[in-house]
Amino acid sequence: MNDPKRIMSLSVKFDKKRFYKQHIAIAMENNLFECAFELNLGLLELKISKKEKEETLCALKDIVHRVPQNQLARCLYKLAVCLARQDKLGEAQKLLKEALEALDRDDEHLREKIENELYEIEHKKHPLRGIFNKSNEDDLSLEF
Repeated sequence: MNDPKRIMSLSVKFDKKRFYKQHIAIAMENNLFECAFELNLGLLELKISKKEKEETLCALKDIVHRVPQNQLARCLYKLAVCLARQDKLGEAQKLLKEALEALDRDDEHLREKIENELYEIEHKKHPLRGIFNKSNEDDLSLEF
């Protein structure tokens, strides 16, 4: 009935959540918003309930605009990727566009990652777009 492995697993899971939440609180108290953002991302990676995931995503959305300006684009990108994994494609797309606006001109690597993610989201939202466009419309014919 009381499986020791299961009890240990639940205990470790609880300890990890408590660890993250304590450190997030400390980071927020000390205005270490980038650190709090990263810790919230780590909390999302744990197997937590749907309600806890929603709370964590809300916290991330709140924190993301408090990070230093030079880290804003990177944090917006990471948050957008998390939202895309949750199938919140519209929100993710909006954040990625905001990330492009906040991006430093010199960071071509991040720009490329953001543009690729935008392309992937657009493809998920409209999977058949591009297949039936004007350029190959003439090549497609229905012959029976």
